Amino acid sequence: MREVVIVDGVRTAIGRMGGSLAGFRAEDLAAMVIEGLVKKTKIDPQEIEDVIIGIALSWHTAVNLSRWAVLKAGLPFSVPGLTVERQCGSGLQALVLAGQRIQAGEGEVFIAGGTESHSTFPYKLARPIQAFQYNPPGFINWETAPRPEWNLVMGITAENLAEQWKVSREAQDKFSYHSQMGAIKAIQSGRFQKEIIPILVPQRKGAPLSFADDEHPRADTTLDKLAKLAPVFKKDGTVTAGNSSGLNDGAAALLVMS
Repeated sequence: MREVVIVDGVRTAIGRMGGSLAGFRAEDLAAMVIEGLVKKTKIDPQEIEDVIIGIALSWHTAVNLSRWAVLKAGLPFSVPGLTVERQCGSGLQALVLAGQRIQAGEGEVFIAGGTESHSTFPYKLARPIQAFQYNPPGFINWETAPRPEWNLVMGITAENLAEQWKVSREAQDKFSYHSQMGAIKAIQSGRFQKEIIPILVPQRKGAPLSFADDEHPRADTTLDKLAKLAPVFKKDGTVTAGNSSGLNDGAAALLVMS
């Protein structure tokens, strides 16, 4: 069986929902990291067998997001694209699939990654638009399961897992605090600079600004502040806005080879 290696990778800085990357769609971000990875590694695009991109919020404007991003990134028409969805594990599934295809002898060179834009994720109409004569009264979220009791947001899933595995509120807050502090330390030390590709963000006035630092980590986080936050998803729950993962925008891509 062929050995699979991750040669190199790039990513965007991570933007908060509604933040610096709010003006870019998920497919735009994917194209940026694909192009950035090819430039960084100097790989011949003609050698790429496939580009596999995962996305959790899969209702985007491009049909087969990965193929759209391949073309936007300037790769040859001969390079295909495959889009996969496994909710929060979509990007990781793209990497796994690339590795499996190399092991199966389907190719030697793949790009795998993930992209997400919470800022541009759409809502859908509650009923067909014709019923409202083009004046819809409201919007609903997308479903993740066919039965209402299964259609849980990730916050409730986190509550269920915390209860099942007896993960206390204190333990969650401590983990979140150390995660925030670790992220801030890494940003300030420049640890992420080699993997982040700067993105020029258009401004209403003046020249575009370069976005190259993760903006979700909060340097002013303390255990006391986390302890004061109320549960978000369940009345007597343990999951808060402070110990939950954030809603963000960003993309990453890896060069995977035999």
